[in-house]
Amino acid sequence: MHAVRNLLAPALVLAMALITFEQQAPLDPDQPLAADGSLVAGRARTIFQFDPLLGAFDEVRPADPDDFEEYFAIESNWVDRSRDGIVDLIEPIGPALCGRERRKRLIAAIRTYYDTRSRQKASFRLRGPRASKFIEQAWSTATDHKIDSFVRQLVTLGFVQPLELSPRVYPDLLEIVSHVSVVATTCPDIARDPSK
Repeated sequence: MHAVRNLLAPALVLAMALITFEQQAPLDPDQPLAADGSLVAGRARTIFQFDPLLGAFDEVRPADPDDFEEYFAIESNWVDRSRDGIVDLIEPIGPALCGRERRKRLIAAIRTYYDTRSRQKASFRLRGPRASKFIEQAWSTATDHKIDSFVRQLVTLGFVQPLELSPRVYPDLLEIVSHVSVVATTCPDIARDPSK
């Protein structure tokens, strides 16, 4: 055993002397992170720089493209589902809205609707002035005004607290509830535990 150790020790020293520890080569632009896990490769290319479908290779997009109406038509099912989700819950405001499951569904529907609306408006504003004008009109239907009015009443009468809706996440919702004065908390369960 002692002899084996005496043979392995010099072999290990010789191997360490012969093996050179190489320095990290400069990073390839396609490497997302450096080998050590740092963000040294901050100049790494992204998918938007090598996928032609996402605008790679310096494809110039027009400042005001014409395809926004087609794009809206593709997303119309998504838009309709978000509207229908809350329209189905619009009813005269009263104590029935204080039920735990009913409130959860209502708050989820409000968030989904304003999430869809805010995302789509933000997306279309990037497409140019005509697309921006188009999307503002598309989200200004009689149904949208009815939904805005319903949500404003819910908050004003205290059936829903603004913080339950996370208005800062959705610009259109923030615009609606930021000027509302909340009278009081109408549902007794909310007064005790706002997470309900």
